[in-house]
Amino acid sequence: QETTITLIGALQKLGLENYGIIVFGSKIRLVKTNEQTWGSVCKTILSQQIRFDQDDETKDAQALECAIDLLKNSSTRGEKK
Repeated sequence: QETTITLIGALQKLGLENYGIIVFGSKIRLVKTNEQTWGSVCKTILSQQIRFDQDDETKDAQALECAIDLLKNSSTRGEKK
């Protein structure tokens, strides 16, 4: 959990807000879409959804597929090079 908080803090310092957060274990759970701001609601949901003691299996492949679908359907785009 500390690593996630550190990463999110770094993204905020860089001024990046358009990212999504997916957690996965026995289920895939969307915590934050790229349109949502990082606020108390997302923090609460993330702290409730990270459960190392309850998830016996991992759906990492399905989580990657979900992330790809979210990126394809995203309305925000990165900087043009």
